[in-house]
This record gives sequence, C-alpha cells and structure tokens, in this order.
Amino acid sequence: AYLRAQDAPVTLSECLISNNTSVGEAGGVVYYCPVATYTGVIERCSILRNYGGQNGGGIYVDARTGLMQDCLVAGNQTGQKGGGIYNQGGSSGRVFIRNSTIVNNKAATQAGGLFCNVIVNLLDVYNTIVYDNTATATNNVAVLNANSIFRYGCTTDPAVSDEGNITNNPLFAIAGIGSGTNAILSDYRLQANSPCIDTGTNGVVTSSLDLDDNPRIYPVDGMVDMGAYEAESGRKGTMFLFTILNVRQ
Repeated sequence: AYLRAQDAPVTLSECLISNNTSVGEAGGVVYYCPVATYTGVIERCSILRNYGGQNGGGIYVDARTGLMQDCLVAGNQTGQKGGGIYNQGGSSGRVFIRNSTIVNNKAATQAGGLFCNVIVNLLDVYNTIVYDNTATATNNVAVLNANSIFRYGCTTDPAVSDEGNITNNPLFAIAGIGSGTNAILSDYRLQANSPCIDTGTNGVVTSSLDLDDNPRIYPVDGMVDMGAYEAESGRKGTMFLFTILNVRQ
C-alpha cells in the first residue's frame, strides 16, 4: 500500500496487509508526507508477514507528520533496519504512534521492531508494546533522535527507558513464536493478569475503538491499556484459555 499525504489527507483504516514482498523499502506500507499541511492516518490495521529488501519490513515512513493507532504489526522482516517499522522522517515534524503492538518482527541489522533514523523529525510513541522482535543489534527499538519520545510502553531496550515504561512480559493470550516472515503468529490480546492492563496514559488517546472495535477505554476503570487490544472481560482477574487443535471425527 502506498499512502501519499501531499495534496490531501489520507486514511488507511481497518485493513489487513499481509504477505507482500518488495526488493526496496517496505513490503507492507509506504507512507509519504512531505508537507505539514496534511497528514496520513493508519488505524485499526493488521500488517503481517511482509518483507522489505531494504529498510522497513512492515511500514516505511518518510513524513513530516502522521499517526498510527490501534494497529498490529507482526511477523514482518527486512534485509536492513526496522523489521516492523522504519521511520526515515522528513524535515522538522513529528510522527505519532499510539496504542499499537509491534511484535515478532525481524531485521537483518538493527531494530527488529521500530527504528527512527532522523535528527530533526521526532517520533512520539505512547501506550505501545514493542516486544519479541529480533535483530543483529537492538532487538526492539532504536531511536537516533534523543528528543523522540517512547513513554507508557512495554519493551526491553534500555535506551528507551522513560516515564511509564515497563520491561515485563506483556503476557499475550497466546504468544507468537520466532520472528520475521517465518514466525508463528498468534493471539496478541492481553491475559487478565497482563502488566499492560490499565498502565497506559489516557491523555494521548485519540481513538474511541481498539483493533477489535471494542471501546478503547472501558468505563468500569477508566484507564487505557498498552497495545492494540483493550482487555475486554474481567479486567485484572482470572482468564481461562482453551486451545483445541487437530480434532477429527
């Protein structure tokens, strides 16, 4: 998919983008926005198992402004940097990521999950899980701009230690196995005892629905979760998972 927000705003909503291959940048989505007048939005999308021969397996961003929210980016792979997302950036501006799950992606060199390559363009990430990605250097997040923000997120890279961040296992309902296009993808909703429940920050939430089209903030507790999926039932309680495989009669 190619999104160009130059002459008008663009939105990619509720899409599945999977199993695409590019010899250049981004197997899944290229987002280009050279002006600050308009913006592009990627929301409630699943971007899975794409391969980019250069930077950005799932998404390649070259933009002054943009927003991704409530998205799952999983099982993507790149021959260079940014297995899940590569943010090249344009001139001064800010790209926002909110309440997304970036997991089981792979980069050949650096940042299996999320790579930010710019000095003047800022990356602004909140309420996002970047976990179980792999690369030769920096498995999950590599941000070259010291003024970029990664807060109220779940990742293991110490370089993004900041307000509200945790390094705990997010406790997905059923965790994926491996990384890249050969990964076994699974259920990235949160278990009832996940440390990502109620530990985001409400002040930056701009959407009303999560990736399942459930309320982004449940009124029973009034606190947003980290990741693409809001925990729906029982909140922090007991969760029972049943998996039935290969049933034959």
